[in-house]
Amino acid sequence: MSEKDPIFTADDVISTYTAADAEADGALIHYAPITPGRWYFTIGVHEAIEAKKDHRSYFQKLTPLMCDALMLVNATLKKNRDEHLITEGLEGNVTGRPLWVGRNETGGWTVMFPEEN
Repeated sequence: MSEKDPIFTADDVISTYTAADAEADGALIHYAPITPGRWYFTIGVHEAIEAKKDHRSYFQKLTPLMCDALMLVNATLKKNRDEHLITEGLEGNVTGRPLWVGRNETGGWTVMFPEEN
């Protein structure tokens, strides 16, 4: 092997960190009611929802957010776009901050803050 030969190629997997790993570590929370695939939201989104003090329960705040994310993904997919990260469309959500929706390896999606990507 010469000095110019790469040690790794683009096809070499050095490490993987799956959604299941992140769920086990507490970094992702599975949102069970939405199918198919596995939908998650990050611990950062969870904490922002918990911190939002109003008359609604946690799930009364979370459920509309996740339903909005599902509708956004469905609308994007109906336009025949192969999106892996949707960065617009969840303005005015319960957290008061911009949210992104990214595809995960389970066939589902993860709702996250931009800095969590």
